Amino acid sequence: MAFTYDLTADGNVLIISKIRLQIGDTKEDNGPRPDGSNFSDEELLQLYATEGNHLKRAEAAVLEVLATEWSAFAGSHKLGPEFDMYQQAQQFRQQAQRLRDRYGYGDSDQATAAAFSIAVRPAGKT
Repeated sequence: MAFTYDLTADGNVLIISKIRLQIGDTKEDNGPRPDGSNFSDEELLQLYATEGNHLKRAEAAVLEVLATEWSAFAGSHKLGPEFDMYQQAQQFRQQAQRLRDRYGYGDSDQATAAAFSIAVRPAGKT
């Protein structure tokens, strides 16, 4: 899994670095995912391509991935930690929604628009 972060670079490395900066994934082995891992360069470039090479839509897609991952992680805990993890998922979802409201969805991602409008809830909650 490649991890690059260099805001002085150009090309794909700069794109990856800009996405990492906006999602808080700038330090290797200390990422925003529930297990503390980072997104790989390949994952970020794939999301960027899926979103029509649009930086802000790619950032929204990454935040949607984080919301999903944190939501699933929240359901595996009981009481106190679950609430904290649920809040983390909600924050990522809200940030993603703000970007989607402003920048929209990529052409190949219209199904996500409807699916993601469902609120993220921890397991067992209605």
